Amino acid sequence: GSKLSDDGLSLTGQPFTLLKDEQGVGIEGQSILKQDKYYYLFYSAGACCGIGCNYHVRVARATTLAGPYEDGDSNPILTDRNGWKCPGHGTFVVDNKGKIFYIYHAYNKTSNVFTGREALVAGLT
Repeated sequence: GSKLSDDGLSLTGQPFTLLKDEQGVGIEGQSILKQDKYYYLFYSAGACCGIGCNYHVRVARATTLAGPYEDGDSNPILTDRNGWKCPGHGTFVVDNKGKIFYIYHAYNKTSNVFTGREALVAGLT
């Protein structure tokens, strides 16, 4: 990570690392959500694509944006379920009442028509 200049056209300050892939499973699709005193880093891990995928979503938290981030005890927080497999690579949206949702993609396990990854929505509590 790095701070953007006021005009958003260049980086300033020292770059920093949020997480390291110490298990060698692959980390991508990071999204950060700040709630109260914590920064929550949602990220995807595993193989994202195809029949042998094992993609899933994990979360880590820190008290500062630069970390250090600690993995949550309930990881992975989003895995294969309800006819969908290999969820991941999400982002957050907030509705007009302030409820937070996580939009992500996954493969449909029940259809015999290959449509690729499809968009799904999960509410956050």
